[in-house]
Amino acid sequence: MIVLHGGPADAGGADPIARELSDEFRTYAPWQRRSSDQALTVARHIADLRELIRERFNDIRPAIIGESWGAMLALAYAATHPDTVGPIVLVGCGTFDKTSRTRLKEVIEARTTDEMRECFDHLENEISDPNERMIRRNKLL
Repeated sequence: MIVLHGGPADAGGADPIARELSDEFRTYAPWQRRSSDQALTVARHIADLRELIRERFNDIRPAIIGESWGAMLALAYAATHPDTVGPIVLVGCGTFDKTSRTRLKEVIEARTTDEMRECFDHLENEISDPNERMIRRNKLL
């Protein structure tokens, strides 16, 4: 099975899930491509995952477990290449449509404390690298 981390800058973030499953299954927890000068798109992530499946799984249709952004990637991959994937498990999956996204923002806003807002503001002002800022924000959450 393939375990996809969130982020995409949270490389290693889903390793605890992969480790827990590794007693029973052969697991892969690939690190996703980070942003750079090259455009980083969902299509690029899907292509990377397709290449991994071709190289490592031959004709086996692996289960894919995705956490956060990794769940969204798992869903997008399964929709694009349904004949190459087995079961998918989505943990903390984000949204793809405007109505769901609006509702998610409302829930997050209602659950965010003033102390959390101060920490997030600090990250925005003090950390210029968006990948590092995302990792730190996820850890705070």
